Amino acid sequence: VLALKIMLHNELNTQGISKAELARRLGTSPASIGQSLDLHRTNTNIDSLFRIFATIGIKCDILLEVH
Repeated sequence: VLALKIMLHNELNTQGISKAELARRLGTSPASIGQSLDLHRTNTNIDSLFRIFATIGIKCDILLEVH
């Protein structure tokens, strides 16, 4: 989850999207976005992160391999 949050931070910076703009696009509050992207929070719902990726135009898939 931490790696996904770091990728989101980087992509938001690259695209020039603020937390306020992202919140507007998602129909939520900037505080909620701040909580979702907080690198120190470990209880972030992965579906929330996928929704943020989709909102900024990035498809996110995770592949798990068990050996």
